[in-house]
Amino acid sequence: FSRYVSNNIDLLKATVANSKNKAEFVAGLARVTEISQSSDRRESRFNRARLIALSDGSERLAEILAKEQLRLNRAIRQVFVDAQAQGWIRKDISVQAATVFIQAYTLGKILDDLVPNPIDDNDWNGLIGLFVERTLLTK
Repeated sequence: FSRYVSNNIDLLKATVANSKNKAEFVAGLARVTEISQSSDRRESRFNRARLIALSDGSERLAEILAKEQLRLNRAIRQVFVDAQAQGWIRKDISVQAATVFIQAYTLGKILDDLVPNPIDDNDWNGLIGLFVERTLLTK
């Protein structure tokens, strides 16, 4: 459920910690986007969606996933807080909303995974980059 998300979080943490300026931070975000949105991650997106769907009929699974999702949300939220402290992410952005949103577009990629001719990864990643640049980043 969370292996790849945890890996992405580690990459995001390293990006914030190792970036000397906003340009390096943005480049790091682009690398994480390429990895997380890759067609190679198709199976992991399906597995995650499958577990989420199964949790609707299982209170125990829902509790387990909720606890793990809370851990992931807290870790991603901290990345946003740290990036805001560096002056790279707008302070008027809700870090909770941004945390859920970035996970939503990653999970939402599964819709494109269904079709026989999915969009080019570069087109998808470019749109994400534009969103990040125009919505989340400071000027």
